Amino acid sequence: MFTKMISGMLAGMVLSWTFAMAQDGPYDERVWTDKKGRQITGSWDPKREEKLRDAAEGELDYSLPIVRSQDKKKFLLSLEKLSLKDKKFVLKTREAAAAHEESEEDDPFATAPVGKKGASKKSKSSRAKGGDRVVCVVRETEFAFRWCPPGVLMVPGANGRPMPQRINKGFWMLETEVTQQQWKALMGENPAHFSSDTTRPVEQVNWFDANAFCRRLGAEMNVEVALPSTLQWSYACCAGQPVAAVMQNVLEKAWIKGNSDGKTHAVAQLQPNAWGIYDMLGNVWEWSAECHDARKRPVPPTAAPAKEISAMHCGASWYNESINLGKPSWREADQRIFDVGFRCCTGDDIRNQTQPAEK
Repeated sequence: MFTKMISGMLAGMVLSWTFAMAQDGPYDERVWTDKKGRQITGSWDPKREEKLRDAAEGELDYSLPIVRSQDKKKFLLSLEKLSLKDKKFVLKTREAAAAHEESEEDDPFATAPVGKKGASKKSKSSRAKGGDRVVCVVRETEFAFRWCPPGVLMVPGANGRPMPQRINKGFWMLETEVTQQQWKALMGENPAHFSSDTTRPVEQVNWFDANAFCRRLGAEMNVEVALPSTLQWSYACCAGQPVAAVMQNVLEKAWIKGNSDGKTHAVAQLQPNAWGIYDMLGNVWEWSAECHDARKRPVPPTAAPAKEISAMHCGASWYNESINLGKPSWREADQRIFDVGFRCCTGDDIRNQTQPAEK
């Protein structure tokens, strides 16, 4: 049992604990004592303990909620440090008000917008919610973004069990794949193969092209715009839902081989996900930020085009079968192909660009 293993490793820890099972109810009553001798007696759901154990095995951040008995104040027990080699765990408690899900310090958008690098008094009423929509107009062209709040994405672990991967910072994801119209507004030409309708996603752009577009859009908006990381992309794709739910009724939300008629389609025509983001699966593959050279060294987004550089792309395309959806893969970064496009994201507060729009 994880509890027995932990209690045998407490020498030199930041926190130690003793516990006694509650006489009634599904909760354990435990006493945590810090190194200053202060105690927190609280209850927790023992089912949560497995997640803490999984976090320990995967070296991931996970916080276990407890409630102090005497005043019902909420605290978190979290894994601060893990050494598999030495078989040591460092645990800590903190008030739940500082928890990731509720922390204004962790949420850069818990403040009133005052510009790219500005600061202001914190305001809970100004905090963005999952799926909030902001439309920015650049060169008379609309760019709609959706807010992806901080949270947890369950990813496959080494032992095959789902593991929690925390997304500590929220971000704004472009609501659709970059369209040909948006590309032309900033870059001046349309490289797409399927160019009869400029509301279709732009394709035949390589990883370097996509990064150049992001930089130009960021300069126009006065914020930092980039390709999403694979983790950000996957998190935005799931939008707080289990992967199994995302993969249900695929033809209602993704243009793939079974319904695409062998071509791309105008963006935002099928069902969006829970955060209002369209075409995360299908239509075109989407470049992500991950890129490396032949020696597996990271390649920065400002790098010049070169051979033997590979980049990750996500989401599948109009050409793929449904069984291929949602599985990122590597491709030569300098390739321009008619089923690969991209979308942008930003971690800066863009709500001062315009008022949130409803849709």
